[in-house]
Amino acid sequence: MSEEQGVRTCPTFNSPRADVILRSSDNVDFHTFRIILSEASPFFDSMFTIPQPLSEPNDDVGHKNGLPIIPVSEKSKTIEAVLRFCHPISDPKLDQLDDLQELLTAATKYELSFIATSLRRQVVPFLEEHPLRVYAIAYIHEWEAEARLAARATLRKPSSELLPAYASQTIPPEFQVLPAVALIRLRRYHQACVDRLQSATSDWNFFWVASLDIGWRIHCYQCGQPSNTKKRYISPYWTDLNSKVTVALKERPCSIAVEEPSHVAGALAQVCSSCPEDGPTKMAQYIKNLAMKVDSYVSTVVLELPFKDLDESTIHAPTLNLDLDL
Repeated sequence: MSEEQGVRTCPTFNSPRADVILRSSDNVDFHTFRIILSEASPFFDSMFTIPQPLSEPNDDVGHKNGLPIIPVSEKSKTIEAVLRFCHPISDPKLDQLDDLQELLTAATKYELSFIATSLRRQVVPFLEEHPLRVYAIAYIHEWEAEARLAARATLRKPSSELLPAYASQTIPPEFQVLPAVALIRLRRYHQACVDRLQSATSDWNFFWVASLDIGWRIHCYQCGQPSNTKKRYISPYWTDLNSKVTVALKERPCSIAVEEPSHVAGALAQVCSSCPEDGPTKMAQYIKNLAMKVDSYVSTVVLELPFKDLDESTIHAPTLNLDLDL
């Protein structure tokens, strides 16, 4: 039978020895092997085990060149990725979170648990750009470690940007099924981190100790203001810097809020001719030290999750020793 109009064949999966064809929703045919699909997927194993209705091997609907055609709802890009995991060839490289999400959905549908295990490792690089989406994906699939990492990464986003409106975009599919309680838990975690840091920074000893740790002399008798004990004259750039950091931590309770360049620029502008000469150098060290203190405080806040990681040591890709011409 000649190539059907509008139907293409995937060059990677076009073995003449194939015994079944998967046809994607965008009309791409994948020539593959029942034994590989059956060993990898209980879904396909059941499909091939259950007797199918009789049909002519050369009809225009269910067969092509004598091979049965199985229509699937996924696009060709997703099906090729699925088959790459199942066949003895290189796994796909996923550069877009949307691709990973679609593949994960297909892996769940076709009961390919070993693919989900692999995707856990591949989801981490998306944390910086898409922390909320990674959190949602991890929550849905009960990946505890990744959910906690993603929740921590969301702290880099201001509270106002924590949940995007997606006004001009398609809402990501994971949010269609994410339970509302997952977002409530994330919001509680965010607020708990804010509260923890506001409690710490309300005591000036938090900043004072960070200064002493690096030997920073923050007093100046020309521009400084008397301390509470009247024994020292604290440089205004120090108090101003810490006040700005405290405000910033209310929006982004993480070290990146401390390291905002504008904080240092504003403080340096207030340094007078009588301030210690090592002020700018010590200020950079102070910011680094302060950022580490913030991270240590945040690490004590625990995200509430209704699940824990399971032992996945027994979940792996099927090992097949087949002499197949792929």
